[in-house]
Amino acid sequence: MRLVTRVIASVRQATRPGFARSAGILASGTVLAYALGVLTVPIVSRLYHPQDFGEFALITSVAAVVAALTSLGMQSAIVQAATDEDSQRILAVGLAAAAALATLIVGVGFALSRVARLLDSSLPYAVAYPLVWLLGILMCANGYLSSYANRRGANRVLFTNSLIGAGATLLITLPLGFLGTGAAGLIAGSVGALVVGNVQMVLRLRPFHRRPSVANARKVFRENRDFLAFQYPANLVETVSAQAPRQVLSLMFGNTAVGLYAMTDKMLGIPLRLVGAPVGTAYYREASQRYAAGKELNSFTIRLIATIMAVAYLPIVVVVLWGGPLFGWLLGMEWVQSGAIASILVVQYLFMLTRTCDGNVRVVVGLQSVNLAMSAVRLVVEVGALVGGGLVTGDVFDTLVCYSVASTLFYIIDMTVTFRAIGRSHWRYLTGALVYFASIACLWIVRYAL
Repeated sequence: MRLVTRVIASVRQATRPGFARSAGILASGTVLAYALGVLTVPIVSRLYHPQDFGEFALITSVAAVVAALTSLGMQSAIVQAATDEDSQRILAVGLAAAAALATLIVGVGFALSRVARLLDSSLPYAVAYPLVWLLGILMCANGYLSSYANRRGANRVLFTNSLIGAGATLLITLPLGFLGTGAAGLIAGSVGALVVGNVQMVLRLRPFHRRPSVANARKVFRENRDFLAFQYPANLVETVSAQAPRQVLSLMFGNTAVGLYAMTDKMLGIPLRLVGAPVGTAYYREASQRYAAGKELNSFTIRLIATIMAVAYLPIVVVVLWGGPLFGWLLGMEWVQSGAIASILVVQYLFMLTRTCDGNVRVVVGLQSVNLAMSAVRLVVEVGALVGGGLVTGDVFDTLVCYSVASTLFYIIDMTVTFRAIGRSHWRYLTGALVYFASIACLWIVRYAL
């Protein structure tokens, strides 16, 4: 009864009118998008094979790194800019710099591809590298425009954006899948969704009121040097860490293994986008306002995290016990192994979800340097677990077990550091998180021992 009472109290606290309205509007658009997604995934999974998903995941993985390289850490600065004029200046300068940097980076990569194979895709380099360039710019622009929409409180614009990805699947990915285009159909759907999403944000927000200039660029970089010095490398390292499994699995086990992992990531990532993205967006805005008003963030944050962990426990148990059969029934029998991978990774994704919801709290309190340090630790831990697990075990599933355990422990420690920075609940969180993780780990061990 005490647990139920605490959960109800946490929900009430986390869903105070302003916060609840923002998160609710954003989440409702994502709910509708994923309602369409749930209907289309069983079709997509039967039209595209694991190898197709693997190639698509590699292209978008490299593009995500390009987007992180070109963003310069300025997306977070837009939300915290002193005035709307400052945020518009950051947006214009950031997008101009991103386009120039993306052209330079991809151009150098294409030149080096003549002597070293940097992208393991069946697509010709003359096609693959322009796709990486285009996707990188579109992803970076989407991040900038979404941050600007968040600053403006334009929840309905972000609501519409959530639906665009599902529309791209229906109108682009499915028809091309029926035509047997392979990975190209998945890539086309991603490009289409980003183009339409970015265009609708520009048309509805009208953010460009001045052209970027050298003088503006100098002013932007000078005023936001902390973001450039700390948040930029932190974001870059975070992105490299997130994309590392695709790259390592491709090198060690081939693109089919990448495809199985990518489908698992797609399915387990639904809560990240369904709950984490809208709650994280609203949390960042709410936390920034509370901190500026001199209010504490500790109790607000820990109640939100405790609520998410309590609600997620039963679904995690279901995936651990029946992940393989569930994926086989929903997606087709060639995806049963993705379900087995999901049972390995699901608890890691829960802690990733909690971090997504309040991942910007250290930015709010001015601890970008801590973000950088923890991002570097994450990169070493996760890449080390992937490479070490692959070399020692030689098996994709055992490798992912090593990765999941290492990554989960990192997220627990990372959140403990966050709570230590904003209050005194770090020991309480650490104890509860370790007990939570141990209970799921024991359940998984018993399941696979029987």
